Amino acid sequence: MKGILLHLFSISFLLLFTKLASGQSVYRFSPLQKNVLIDEVVEFSSPSPAISSTLPPAILALNFHINDQNEAGGILLKFNERTECTQSILLTVKDGNIQLKDQIQVGADLIVLANYFSKVNQNTGVFIARINMETKLVIWSQLFGSGHPIDTYSAADMYYSRGFLYVLANKSTLVGPTSRDRMSIWKLSENGELSFSLTINNDNKGDVDFGTSIAITPDNNILAVGLSTPINSSVGKIVMCKLSLSGQLQLTRDLVFKDVNGRVQRPDFPFLDINTGNIHIACQAVLGRSDQGMILITMLDSDLNLRTWRDYSPKIHMEDFKIGGGKFLLSGQEPVTNGGTGYGMVGINNLNAIPEIIDYYRTGFESVSIATSSSIVYHNAWQQYLMASRPNKSSESFVNIVERKNDLNGSCAEPFTFSVTKDEVTVNDIGVLHADSLMLGKEPFDFDLTDISFARETICLKTGINENTEAEFILSPNPATRFLNVTHDFENWQDSKIYIYDLFGRVVFVQSIFSESENLDISSLENGLYLVSLQDEKLRKKVVRRFLKMD
Repeated sequence: MKGILLHLFSISFLLLFTKLASGQSVYRFSPLQKNVLIDEVVEFSSPSPAISSTLPPAILALNFHINDQNEAGGILLKFNERTECTQSILLTVKDGNIQLKDQIQVGADLIVLANYFSKVNQNTGVFIARINMETKLVIWSQLFGSGHPIDTYSAADMYYSRGFLYVLANKSTLVGPTSRDRMSIWKLSENGELSFSLTINNDNKGDVDFGTSIAITPDNNILAVGLSTPINSSVGKIVMCKLSLSGQLQLTRDLVFKDVNGRVQRPDFPFLDINTGNIHIACQAVLGRSDQGMILITMLDSDLNLRTWRDYSPKIHMEDFKIGGGKFLLSGQEPVTNGGTGYGMVGINNLNAIPEIIDYYRTGFESVSIATSSSIVYHNAWQQYLMASRPNKSSESFVNIVERKNDLNGSCAEPFTFSVTKDEVTVNDIGVLHADSLMLGKEPFDFDLTDISFARETICLKTGINENTEAEFILSPNPATRFLNVTHDFENWQDSKIYIYDLFGRVVFVQSIFSESENLDISSLENGLYLVSLQDEKLRKKVVRRFLKMD
């Protein structure tokens, strides 16, 4: 029985890899319910690094409103590895509106963060829930701050800012319910109960603080990152606060970056991610409506010491930042005064800091203003990049999804200019911040999950898959015992190599191609499933098949 289960798992695993190809594809998803108008892209989810033990789908969160009605809510779209929408759900509240701010996968469940506004009594609050999309079952839901004057959190605060979620190994959740006037950190138990709620206050009354991006540091502490800007000032600094898992403030530092002429930059909201023992903060300088500021990406250690950094100048207004596929990933609109003619996807090698993906997508991505949104994610199981964007030139309701299979370029996009510098950055200790307890009202919260249908339209399909690959590449016998014969179109695959991979991605066999039929000696391989790949590095193409070794 164990062998059968392993066999089935292996086949499922290999099916994912046989779909890999070069280039990009672009799809447009539109709700069939025509009065549902998509307002913005919120977040393309990536599984929690501490929790997920399965190979989850990609989930996209959107916000919408009903045309000519005072009704707004969220949308959750689930995608498979072929970028097909397999499930779509509306999140709505009776007699109120919600606006999603973040979502994160936790195994088979999803935790969502949103703001709430009651149309009955004008109460506001922060709504957090854990749901199962497959069953539409609500595990728990809580509304914080509603109707309590002591809590200055409001729907207005959330409308003008982002929110952030992070799930710990013990399945508790950190929340950064971003406000316009303070940094705050909440911690919820696995069951949604509030463990603590803190606000980070600044003794400099002339400074306006807001944030909070949240993550867990490599030494297992909480890191909260936000902004501090003096009133009536055009400059600012990034504020970093390190706290224990119980909420004790341990270290506060700020980060200031300058341009090539030594001028202190005004940072936009900072993004935060952790990768292989390093802390990375990404932030773009604010210049104006028609200009893109430089983007700073830093590397810090657990004590918030600056290890290294780079300044990048891509022609995009950064709307999202993540780490995945060995790269720093950025997405955003081309910034011009009256909107843009495209969206950029950027992938920077996180080891050598060299930009490797610099794509502009133009057809179907035109906007008439800079009030747009996008999100980017790398799906490890599928080995592909996904970028969602909501251009606003058309009055139609839709979201565009870019699917990029690997690092090879396709014809759906065009390259754009990109420069790299290393201007001055300083990190300083600060003693004007302190953490205070924040009293929050809490009450159960009911909301509705209803199905909605979406249509998919192909904007550009350039996957790089050769339609004749089945005829070009045949394995026999399959299953095989001692020898495996590989038959292919020698004219298309000369100067290529045959690679065999095990289920862990390790190369266990490699051989150059000399004829249209190669007889491979596989007697030394252990029984199991393997991938056979024909790869032509010069033409930058490959095809993949699977076979079973069985003595």
